Amino acid sequence: MNNNYFSLNEDDMNTSARHRKKIKESLEKSYKGLKSTLKNKSNLALIGGALGAHTAGCLLGYYDDIPQYDAITHLLSAFTLAKCSETFLDETGHNELKKYIPLSIFSAGVVWEIYEYLANVPHSLGDSDMEFLVALENTIKDLGNDILGAAIAVKGSFLHEIPEKGAIALAKIDNIKYNIFGF
Repeated sequence: MNNNYFSLNEDDMNTSARHRKKIKESLEKSYKGLKSTLKNKSNLALIGGALGAHTAGCLLGYYDDIPQYDAITHLLSAFTLAKCSETFLDETGHNELKKYIPLSIFSAGVVWEIYEYLANVPHSLGDSDMEFLVALENTIKDLGNDILGAAIAVKGSFLHEIPEKGAIALAKIDNIKYNIFGF
């Protein structure tokens, strides 16, 4: 048997060391980003609010008693996840990935809705088709609220750019007025 097949040459060891170094740097950057995300007071407030809203909905029966409570909690949770993701991406220097946040939140919502459906299947065996349609409608509304909450969070983060861009646009308009009318 040829032992050379299992041995690593110098280049392979250097490549392996470079990969380990890159992985270590990436993990350190991710840890720093996660730490910053969780230290951010507005993120903590959002996380607490979302958890509190879901807990109150379950324990106090708000999901059954308050119309649209489920929609509000889905919006709040999606918004919270999107803002925390945005903070994480800012901290780790991956700003170009922000455009994928709504799709990621939607995907997480799909996974959650599948779990929610499977958790409720044993309780609904033998129920009518109408209950199935109500559950399907609820799932579609939940996913819509997930994507809406994420989109609001991501688009809202760009609102701080509007005053600056507006001022530049007004300055250009003033410059045009000056050049045309001389005042």
